Formats: sequence, C-alpha cells, structure tokens
Amino acid sequence: MAEPVIQRVLVIDEDANLRNFYAHLLTAQGHEVVTAADTTEADYILDSESEPFNLVIVDIPTLGHTYDYLGELRRKHGQAALLGIAGNETDREMLKDLRRHCHDTVIRTQFEIAVFTEKANFLLAPDESPGSRLRPPKIRRDAQTEVMD
Repeated sequence: MAEPVIQRVLVIDEDANLRNFYAHLLTAQGHEVVTAADTTEADYILDSESEPFNLVIVDIPTLGHTYDYLGELRRKHGQAALLGIAGNETDREMLKDLRRHCHDTVIRTQFEIAVFTEKANFLLAPDESPGSRLRPPKIRRDAQTEVMD
C-alpha cells in the first residue's frame, strides 16, 4: 500500500484562536500545517520554506479587504490553492471579488466544520491534470453560496 501524501497548508489569520482551530482540524486529518499571524510573517514563511504549500488559507479581514496580496500569492506561489475565509461583514460584491482571486471561500458567520474541511480537502486532493486547480472550481450550491444570491 502506498504511503499517504502529506499535504502542506499555510494558514494566515490574525486571530490566534482561529489559526490554532484551523490548524487543529487539518492536522487531525494528517496534513502538515504552518500558521502566520499576518502577511509579513506569511511572506517570510513562503520565501524561506524549501517545500511548497499545497493550500494557503487566508482570513480576508486580516488582509484589510485588499485583494492585491492574493494576486501576489498566486503569481509567486501559483502551485498553492487559495481558500479565503470571509467575515460576516462581507457583502455580495466583495464576495464576487474574492471568488475571482481564491479557488473557494468559506463565510465565517455560517462556519461549519464539515464545510471547511470538505473545501480544504477538495483543494488538497491529488489531481491528475497539472495546473487544473489554479483556476477557481465551479462552486456547487450549498449553504455557503446560497447566502450570496
């Protein structure tokens, strides 16, 4: 039987409790998780780590609602899928912009552990076609996306 592939995840969130919560959920599923409190720390980690990350989870309020950093992440570390965590103040237009930059999103006000882990695991799943996860996937209808309509 083949050894399971350990997926590397970077969590960027200014809230230490949320960082630890996300890290705990993903570590319990066998993933290697590194955390950063802000974009400066995340940049240092991304530039100094020898192994690339498969997924970067970004708390959007930590970015100050600017998507420039997400574009920079995709340019510099395009192999990593991006999962955006949107806050409860995120309106429909901001969420549309966020979806243009991230592969998927989770709305924190309706946060469900099952939805978070499902989306993270989807983005971490092995894929036979190189580069296919670099574009946001078709988003299926669920409680997270129905709120935006």
